[in-house]
Amino acid sequence: MTARCPKCNASSSHVHSRYMRKIADLPWGGHLIRLHLCVRKFFCRTSSCARIIFAEHLPTLAAPYARRTMRQKEVVQLVGLATGARAGSRLIERLQMLVSPSTMLRLLRQVPSPAYATPRVLGVDDFALRKGATYGTILVDLERHRPVDMLPTRSAEALADWLKGHPGIEIITRDHSTEYTRGITEGAPSSIQAADWFHLLCNLPDALERVLDHNRGKLTGISLPFEHREPREPMPLGNQPHKTVQLHQPAPRSASEMLVQQESHRRRQHTYNQVHKLYAEGVNIRAIAKQLGISRMTVYRYLRLDVDPTQLQRKPMHSMLDPYVTYLAQRWKNGCQNGGQLWHELREMGFPGSRRLVII
Repeated sequence: MTARCPKCNASSSHVHSRYMRKIADLPWGGHLIRLHLCVRKFFCRTSSCARIIFAEHLPTLAAPYARRTMRQKEVVQLVGLATGARAGSRLIERLQMLVSPSTMLRLLRQVPSPAYATPRVLGVDDFALRKGATYGTILVDLERHRPVDMLPTRSAEALADWLKGHPGIEIITRDHSTEYTRGITEGAPSSIQAADWFHLLCNLPDALERVLDHNRGKLTGISLPFEHREPREPMPLGNQPHKTVQLHQPAPRSASEMLVQQESHRRRQHTYNQVHKLYAEGVNIRAIAKQLGISRMTVYRYLRLDVDPTQLQRKPMHSMLDPYVTYLAQRWKNGCQNGGQLWHELREMGFPGSRRLVII
């Protein structure tokens, strides 16, 4: 019997020694199986080879230095890919194979990444390796709905290098990141860039808020119509379980509350004036926020406003119970404190609301 040297691939038949090798195999009949193999060591007779002694390899059975067979390794990797390290370790133990979660993670890292064809439509987005500190980039084939690659950073250079190595992408969806825009422009200038629907929906409320903030002065005199229904005489109903009724009447504010509100308005007005003054002097947004002790979003919002925020008083909110407050107060005064009874009476008068608006 001969074996080939792994260094110079020369065949040798000169046995140096033998040793026992224990390798775990797939279970049989619900029992753990461990193979005890007598493995030989050979002398390498090639004078120019740096390897003097080598052990014979078992390529179809187990890898060098491995403690499990190739087929057990494949089963463990398949279970780990399907369930994860901890759950896979518990499942493997029920299958009479002992693999710790750490070992399963190590075996999963040895699984080669599948080779994917260059996608036609590519999705680019970032993900957090450590939130607020380290971010990466994920690339997804949007036609096959599966990830293609992951980049360790979200820089324009990394994305441009990847795109240059994978030509043929026609459409790329992204968020509003300037880094991704620059990376796509450099790496795939002929591709079409588009914002994906997720970021469009996320950015829509912010864009609408900016438009409304910028035009608050024009919206001041506009009021929404409120449907008023004439009360009708209620029909007699039977007795209902006793419930209390909440009348929607604002409570009067105390003098201390009014003073607190005035002080709050004064601080907001001062902050608004300082923001516009510093911005006119050329101070950047970050420095303004740090100097005044407010967030950058507040600075942006104050710069968008064309009037003092203290002048943007909220209009009183209307309630569906407003047309019926007088009737409810009269019925309450007359002794009817049955919430269900009052709700049924309001329904007969055309009240469109639910019972929860009337009953506490």
